[in-house]
Amino acid sequence: MFKRAFAVSLVAALLATPLAAQQPAAVAPSAATQIVTPAGPSPLVTLRSTLRQLVTSQEQYFADHAAYAADLATLKAAGFRAPAKVTLTLLETKANAWSASATHADVAGASCVDWVGRPGEVTVPKTALDGRTGREGEPTCDVAMAVVENQQISEMKGALRNLVVAEEKHWAEHGTYTTDPSALGLYPAPKGTRPAFFPQVIFAGSRGWSGIVVHRRLGKSCVIYVGSPDELPFVPRTERDRIVASNQGEPACERP
Repeated sequence: MFKRAFAVSLVAALLATPLAAQQPAAVAPSAATQIVTPAGPSPLVTLRSTLRQLVTSQEQYFADHAAYAADLATLKAAGFRAPAKVTLTLLETKANAWSASATHADVAGASCVDWVGRPGEVTVPKTALDGRTGREGEPTCDVAMAVVENQQISEMKGALRNLVVAEEKHWAEHGTYTTDPSALGLYPAPKGTRPAFFPQVIFAGSRGWSGIVVHRRLGKSCVIYVGSPDELPFVPRTERDRIVASNQGEPACERP
């Protein structure tokens, strides 16, 4: 059974602790890595997507020519385009194998790599900072690429913790939780702002609630619940990785 003492102590801890201290620290980049928070998709999402598209384009080209394209100009002529801020390099090209690296202007010094072929036919590429290698056809990136995502996920966790405080205040005044963001003082957003994400209450009753926050540009989400799992319709899961919120009052988020 859900104990009100838990909610009281949880809210007291959240109110007593600065928001920055509530959020886990992001992975620190190396001294040579410069981070700029992007307005669109994160560098990690962009580079992984670009390399996956490169794999698709190369496979389409191979199906038509019985060999992979030897240069990017050939693929561009066939319709392939790299996004703005992305520098894509074919490191090695052979009829039956290729490797590539990709960098992003917002994360200097770091890279992602990918390759296709047999290890004996192509040198498996390594990322620029950490020397990481991955499996065939799977983009692999330096840890620094996840820094921006980690920062934004920390902000999403903070939004859910603020939602806990707002819900407990509403319960104290009305004897029940609510799914109405206006009643919680969370909507509408301040004039002149366009939030990258917005916390939502999935279910609310007199003894518990569950919520989610989705960052569409990242393609990631975090979930939370308060109350006894037995008294909720379901324990929330993240949208992409289906990660379950395992402890009440603690946000659970997608993996970087």
